[in-house]
Amino acid sequence: PADLSVTLNASREFLRVRAVADVVADERGYFSVLRKSELERLGFGRSQQLVTILAIPVWSVRGQVESYQLRPDKPRLNDKGKPRKYEMKSGTRMLLDAHPRLTCQRDGGKVPLIGDPSVPLFITEGIPKGDAAISIGLCRVTRPSQSVCVALRS
Repeated sequence: PADLSVTLNASREFLRVRAVADVVADERGYFSVLRKSELERLGFGRSQQLVTILAIPVWSVRGQVESYQLRPDKPRLNDKGKPRKYEMKSGTRMLLDAHPRLTCQRDGGKVPLIGDPSVPLFITEGIPKGDAAISIGLCRVTRPSQSVCVALRS
């Protein structure tokens, strides 16, 4: 359908503008969502079921998809009137995101990048930023947003 190809192209362009290589995006498994029923199946509440949306799989350091993050084309507003650019499922526990490239065995049977103490590890905020780092060969994990960290410290 025409709507799907326009949405997919817009999502791909969003990632390219942020310096995420196509192969890195494909390995993560970004996808566009056009139906609320798809978001319900992923466990998002009714208020979060905004379409169209870019769905971002959140990969654990164990190499599994643990959750999803959403980036709506038209975000809802928080209680301060600012757009919520990204949404996590309500009740999601805090986790680090590790691109799947970091958790798989490397050539020659070497340990995965994430487990190699000789490889510098970078920590970023925001999965697309982290995927841009992966795109240039860096080893990085993504931490939750500042607001989550501040809430957990208080």
